[in-house]
Amino acid sequence: MSLKHPTKSLTPADKLILLVSKLRATARDMAEIDAYLEQITDWNAFAVQVVKRGVSGFIVKKMSLLKNNNHIPHDTFLQIKQAYLQTVHRSVLLFGHFSKVVNALQRAEIEVIALKGVYLSDHLYTEIGLRQFSDIDLLIRPDKTLQAVEILQSLGYKYKEAVPVSEFIRQKSDYVHLPPMILNGASIELHVKLHRGGEKYNVNIDRVFATKIQASINGNEVYALDTMHQLIHIAVHAHKHFEEGNVNFSSFMDLANLVDTMPDDFYSKSFERLCEVYGVTEIVFRYLLLVHEFFQLDKMPEAILDKYSKCITVKHKNKFIMYLQGYKYTESAKTAIPGHINNLRLLSGSKEKAKYLFDLFFPPKSFMVDKYNIRNEKLYLFYYPYRYLTIFSGLWHIISKKLKTTS
Repeated sequence: MSLKHPTKSLTPADKLILLVSKLRATARDMAEIDAYLEQITDWNAFAVQVVKRGVSGFIVKKMSLLKNNNHIPHDTFLQIKQAYLQTVHRSVLLFGHFSKVVNALQRAEIEVIALKGVYLSDHLYTEIGLRQFSDIDLLIRPDKTLQAVEILQSLGYKYKEAVPVSEFIRQKSDYVHLPPMILNGASIELHVKLHRGGEKYNVNIDRVFATKIQASINGNEVYALDTMHQLIHIAVHAHKHFEEGNVNFSSFMDLANLVDTMPDDFYSKSFERLCEVYGVTEIVFRYLLLVHEFFQLDKMPEAILDKYSKCITVKHKNKFIMYLQGYKYTESAKTAIPGHINNLRLLSGSKEKAKYLFDLFFPPKSFMVDKYNIRNEKLYLFYYPYRYLTIFSGLWHIISKKLKTTS
C-alpha cells in the first residue's frame, strides 16, 4: 500500500474510534458515537480496527452508556471484549515485573524514570487494560548502565545482543536503549536517553532528571517525566514512527488525552521556550495540533492554534488518517546501514571515521564467522564479497522504503 494516494476522508468507524478513546468524552462526543454506530456496516472490519488501534477497553467501558449499543453484533462485541481482557492480563503481568525490577534497581540506589505505557497506564488512564503496552521502558542515567544490566541479569532477565562488528564500532555506536532484556515473556528496555544523538533536536538528559517528578506506580515509588517533558517525549516518539511508516496509535491517544487534561494556563511561554531550547518546537506542536483536530479537543488556546498551524500540512493529515485506518510499513528491517550512518555522523575526527569504515568493510575474523555461520573458519576471507552484496542490498532497501513511505 503506497502513501502516494492517501485516503482523505474519515469513515464512521474512524470517527467513532477517535471519540471513544477520549478519557473525557463529552455528552456531544457520546451522541456522535451513537450516531456513528448506526452507520457502520462491516462489523468484522470494525472489530479488527478497534483491536489493532488498541481501544477495545474504551469500547467495553463506554458500551453501557450508549443508546445504540444494541447495534453492535454480539459476536463482534465478544471479540472486542476478549481483546480487552487479554490487555488486562498482559498489563497485570507487566506491572508485576515492573515492581520486581524497580525494587531491585532502587535498592542499588539507581534512579528510575518510568516511561510511556507503564507510567501512563497507571497515572493517565488509571484503569488497568485501557492503555495497551507491550514492554516496560525505564530511563536510567548512562553511568548506571552496566550496574543495571547486572542487576536484571541476577533476576533472570537475559538478552541476545547483536554481534558487534568490532570492539571499536561497539564503543562508538549510538543507541537510545539497550537490547530488550526478557524473562517469562516480559521485556524490559533500559533507556539511557530519549532519542538518538544524530537528530536535529536535542533533549538534555541532565535536565530531564533534574525536573523529574515523584510517581507511585503499582504501589512503587518511582520517578516520571514532568508534564512538559512528558508531552515532548511522546511527541518526539510519535514523530519517529510517523516518519518511519510504523505508528503505534497509542502515541496519538496519549497526546490527545494529555492535552485534554492540561490546565487552561499550561501553554505558557515556559513550555514554548523549552521546546525552542531542545529544537523540537515544530515537531511537538505539529502532533499536538494534529490530535487537537482529529480528536475534537477544546483545550488548545486559539493563539497557539494560529501560531503553529503552519506546522501541519495536508500530507501530515492524510498520513494520520492512513495510520488510523491501519497502514503500516511492515517489512522488517534488513540492514544496519542507517545506524552506521548515524554513528559516523557523531564521530569527531577523520581518523575515527576511517577506522570505523575500515572495520565495517573488513571486520575481524571472529565477527565474520559468527555473522555468517562459517563452518570452516579458514574460508572467512571468501565471505567478504558476500558482505558487500548485502551492503548494496541494504542500500536498496533504504531507497525502496523511502519511496514507499513518502508522498
